[in-house]
Amino acid sequence: MQTISSLHEVLSLFASHLYVPDDGNVCNTCQHRDASNVGRCCLDRVIGDRTWSGSANELDVSHFIRLHCDDITITFETARNENEAIKYYFELEVRFYCVAPDGDDVHHTTARFYMPPITLDVDNLDLPDIVRQFLEKIDGFSGQNSGWSIVQINYLRLCWGRYRPLVAGTFILMPKFIAAKKALVNIQCHDDENCFQYSVLARMNIIKFGSHDHKSRPFQYKQYLRMLNMDSIQKPVTLSSIDKFEKQNAEISINVLYLDDNRDVVPVRTSKFCNQRRHHVTLLLLTDREKLHYTCVQCLSRLIGDRTNHQHKTYVCHYCLHPFSKEDVLLDDVPICGRHQLQQILYPKPGKEILMFNKFHFQFRVLFAIYADFESFLQKSDDHSDVHVPSGFCVVTTGIFQEHDYRLLCYMGENVMDEFFEHMQREELRIRTIPSADVPMNEMTTEQRAKHDATMECIICNRMFTADRVT
Repeated sequence: MQTISSLHEVLSLFASHLYVPDDGNVCNTCQHRDASNVGRCCLDRVIGDRTWSGSANELDVSHFIRLHCDDITITFETARNENEAIKYYFELEVRFYCVAPDGDDVHHTTARFYMPPITLDVDNLDLPDIVRQFLEKIDGFSGQNSGWSIVQINYLRLCWGRYRPLVAGTFILMPKFIAAKKALVNIQCHDDENCFQYSVLARMNIIKFGSHDHKSRPFQYKQYLRMLNMDSIQKPVTLSSIDKFEKQNAEISINVLYLDDNRDVVPVRTSKFCNQRRHHVTLLLLTDREKLHYTCVQCLSRLIGDRTNHQHKTYVCHYCLHPFSKEDVLLDDVPICGRHQLQQILYPKPGKEILMFNKFHFQFRVLFAIYADFESFLQKSDDHSDVHVPSGFCVVTTGIFQEHDYRLLCYMGENVMDEFFEHMQREELRIRTIPSADVPMNEMTTEQRAKHDATMECIICNRMFTADRVT
C-alpha cells in the first residue's frame, strides 16, 4: 500500500476538473463555488483545501483577506465541524516587480509565503494575526531596499487535514524495569480520563501522605481538581493542549517524556517556562498499542540514573536529560541547553565509538580554484541607511596545470556584477574543455611497475587490498 506523507502529495492526486455541461461552474471532481475559487477535498473530506484568487488590481494583502473574510471563516468552520479537530495552514502567492537601476528593464518574480501549521484543538482562527504574519514575511522579502514591490496578489489558499492528536487517558501498568526505579507515581484512573490532572497534582506535593497512604489512588486527588483551570481544554488532555494549560495555570510548567522503542527516555515536550515557575511538573507518557497514559515523575535522577556510573543523586538537565554529579555544573549548563530545541543524547554503539576519517575524496587536489575579491563604497539610500555598492573586483584562477595556472583579471567601472558573472561564465566554459581533452598516460618505468604490483595497501585510505577492493 502506498503511503501518502504530506498534504501536498494528497492534493496532487486530484483528478482534472470535470464540469457538468449544463453549468460550467460546477465540478464533478471537486467542490467548486466558481471556476477560479476552488474548494477541493478527498478521502471522505478528511483532507482539503480552498483557494481565493486575486485580480490584477489586488495590491493590498490586508484588504484582500478582509474582502474574503466571511468566506474564509465559513470554509474554516465547515472543515472544523466535519473533522472535530484539524491541522491547517495558509499559503499566499504574490507577484512582485522591480525596476532595473538603469530604468530600462522591469523584472518580475513570484514568491509564496506560508504560515506554520496550526492545530485547531488549541486555538480558533485569528485572521488579524494571520494578516500580521503575512505582512511581516512580505516586508522581510521586499524590504532592505531591494526595490521589489507588489504588482498582484495571485491567490490565498487554506489547506487542512483531519487531526488526531496524541491523547492520554487510559490506565497502563508501568514496565517492570521502570517500576523498579521507584521514580514514578502511576495514578490508577480506570474510570475516568483525568490521568493528566492527577499526575500534575501528585507532583505539586499538595497532599501530605503518610507511610500507609497510597499515592496512586485517584480519590486522593479528586477534591483538589478545582485547583487546576481546565476551561476549554478537552479531556483526555492532548500534548498540543498543554500550552493552553500553562497559559491558564500561571504557576505550573509541564515537561513530557516518552519511552521509545529502545526503552530510552526521551523528551517530547519541554516547557518554555521550565525552571521559572513555582511548580515544575515532569510527566512520563506510557503507551500500549493505541492506549496512552500520563504518569508523574517524582525523581528524575532515579528515572535516568542508569546513564551514569555515579552512585549517588544526580542533577538532571530538563532539556537534554543529561545527569550531572554536581548542581553547580547543571546550573552552568541550563542557560546554554535551554536555547535549543528538544534534544536526545545518543551514545555510540559498541564497535562504533571511534570517530574515523572516511571522506577520502577530499584528499585529492581539485583541478582548479577561483578566488575573488571585491571593492565597494558606501552610498546613502532613500531611508538614509548605508548601502554597499561594488566598484570593482579582482579574480584569479589557479590550477594544477602549469600552462593554465594563475589567470588574473582586475576590473573597475560600471556594471561590476554583470562583468563579474560574465567572466565566471567564460572561465567555466574554458575550464570544462581542459580536463576533457584525451591525453594518453605516460608509460610506467620498470621500477614503477614493480612497485605497483607489489603494493598491498592503498596509499589514500591505508586499507589492505582484497578481492573486491582493488586499485
